[in-house]
Amino acid sequence: MPVPDTIIIELFITDHCTYCKGMLDNCIMLLKKGVFSCLRICNVETDPALLPNGYRTVPILRINTMIFDGLLETDEIRNWVNLEKQQQATTAYIDRLLKLGKLDETQRYLEQETGRYASLLDLLSDPDTGVSVKLGISALLEDKTGTEVLQRELFPRLIELANHNDQNIRGDACYFLGLSQNPLALPALNEKLQDTSPDVREIAQEAIEQIELNQ
Repeated sequence: MPVPDTIIIELFITDHCTYCKGMLDNCIMLLKKGVFSCLRICNVETDPALLPNGYRTVPILRINTMIFDGLLETDEIRNWVNLEKQQQATTAYIDRLLKLGKLDETQRYLEQETGRYASLLDLLSDPDTGVSVKLGISALLEDKTGTEVLQRELFPRLIELANHNDQNIRGDACYFLGLSQNPLALPALNEKLQDTSPDVREIAQEAIEQIELNQ
């Protein structure tokens, strides 16, 4: 018996959009090929309120809760649908958003489902993650200073990353442990005062002072 397709595909277009016809053609082709089983098409010309929150231009493609604006080629659409089917899309999608500088969109996506913030640490612990993405991660987690996200949800992983073999990742972990304001981080941070990297030692000291200040 075939597994039910749980992917919801929605395409938002208008009559006078330059790229909408190409996007519509691409989606219909993939629908015919069975990449997904259902396609909902919304002409927002008559009802702009149908557009996803925060978006004003078309075409827009929504794959479950992932939103893509502009023209996507068929291979790219197929790739995102397959990642979503395999439940492997979250980290890649966040990486894409942050590379594009879409911080507000990233935050909305993270808040939609419990556990998505963990993907930020997946990116943080990847040595190949670019500077723009790391800056975005910092901005997002700084906004969560002293909250449950850092104090509980991400805390165990941050303790683990504080012992990573890459000194930059150790330093980042110490920094976010400081932002957690969780006194349970103090033993791990005190240990980092003996780190081989002077940068990590400095960050750990600052993190300790921040936690102690907020106790």
